[in-house]
Amino acid sequence: MTEENNNLSENARKLLGLAHKRFPNFCLTDEILFTSVADGVFADFSTGDKEKDDPANAEKWGEDRIIPADRIVWLCTDRKAKELVAYKGIQIEGAKIEGELDLLFAMVPFPLLLANCRFDKDIYLGNANVKTINLTGSFTRNIFADGLRVDDSVYLRNNFRTDGRVSLNEAVIIGTLSCNKGSFGNKGDVAINADGINVNGSASVGRNPCRRSLSRFIGRGRFRHFYLFIKIAITSPLILSPDRYIET
Repeated sequence: MTEENNNLSENARKLLGLAHKRFPNFCLTDEILFTSVADGVFADFSTGDKEKDDPANAEKWGEDRIIPADRIVWLCTDRKAKELVAYKGIQIEGAKIEGELDLLFAMVPFPLLLANCRFDKDIYLGNANVKTINLTGSFTRNIFADGLRVDDSVYLRNNFRTDGRVSLNEAVIIGTLSCNKGSFGNKGDVAINADGINVNGSASVGRNPCRRSLSRFIGRGRFRHFYLFIKIAITSPLILSPDRYIET
């Protein structure tokens, strides 16, 4: 064992050991990711340059910022790996997530915070149960999350962008649904579909009268049978016109 490994926490050593066995093509970004989630800190791949770190420019990012999606799936679904993830969950900043993030029916007992990341494939969260989902500032393709249950909140805000559909039909969110300053783009088709969504906390899509923030929608949006138990910052049903900022 190297001196560097001696400086690792016990959880980090255990998780790295499992990961080496699971992924033969183990690389430096893997070591950063697994060590960070075991210790409850951010796996931060950003440079500090706002333009370079914009997920819209992710095609220029090098291999040192790439995380295969199967690493995240493994952390969320493998029993032994899940036990070694710190209570703060998976926290990733400024990475390119390659491959489908398939968490269909997964039981994820910790938060997923994937901020300012770029996803090159679709995200599948249908019928999953997750503590918290925070995709602040990230750029995604389709997000299929029908029947999702979130024990806390969902954040698709602050320059969050999609190139595809966000589907939250029949989802249950115990806390907040925040789409403030998000951009939902699926031109010519449904940008966000949330029929029958149930939000126990607050929901903000479009203009929030307190924060005066806007969400941008390119495509159509549907919110039918929207159940909200505290307060709401949108109208229901909501039909969104193409290529417009919608104020509600």
